[in-house]
Amino acid sequence: MRGTVTVKCPKGHKRGDKRCGGRCGRRWYYVLSETLADGKRRRLWSRSFASENEARAALTAEVARRDQGIMLSTEKVTVRVFAGRWLNYMVTLGRDERTLERYRELLELHALPAIGGLQLRQLQPIHLSDLYGKLLREGRRDGRPGGLHPRTVGHVHRALHRMLKQAVRWQLIARNPASDLELPSVPKAEMVTLTRDQAAVLLQAADTRPLMRSLGTCGTRIDKMLSMARRWW
Repeated sequence: MRGTVTVKCPKGHKRGDKRCGGRCGRRWYYVLSETLADGKRRRLWSRSFASENEARAALTAEVARRDQGIMLSTEKVTVRVFAGRWLNYMVTLGRDERTLERYRELLELHALPAIGGLQLRQLQPIHLSDLYGKLLREGRRDGRPGGLHPRTVGHVHRALHRMLKQAVRWQLIARNPASDLELPSVPKAEMVTLTRDQAAVLLQAADTRPLMRSLGTCGTRIDKMLSMARRWW
């Protein structure tokens, strides 16, 4: 199967029309022709490209994939619709409910409002990079100004990466746009060092209060444990 590259004018000007110029915002496409089971032929149009070279490069890549037997689905599905389909599929596989609920929260709160309306096939790495940058600048959802912690943005990325990995498996897209992205660095947490007096307070409380020992084993913050210990002593 081979295809052709063509150009369209969004204003409806025909090729060769002198009225059609660069200001029309012409877009380039590649077109593939395939034979259906009933013997009829149909033309498959690609997404639009800004230049002829981009369209030709995409056509070459698509023909190479088809020569290898990789036939991407022509189904039109948005990122939001696919996210719901993927989460439902993960439920049928018996994945951990808490993990899936966290994925759902990360996607619905932070990712889908920005990229949910995009066609899955049109999602590019630049869309995700722009999303992460916006979340870092102004991603808070509690009404306060400011962005999300880089660690939370990393969680959003991992949820998207896993979701889009399944889209590749189902051959809805050729590659995972979340791969090979540079993520924001997570600042290292400062080590909390207790003074001798603070350590003595905690040890006294732990000797007489079983609850204090339990808090220590479940990761309660040191400042909260000290506050409780001082109230008891």
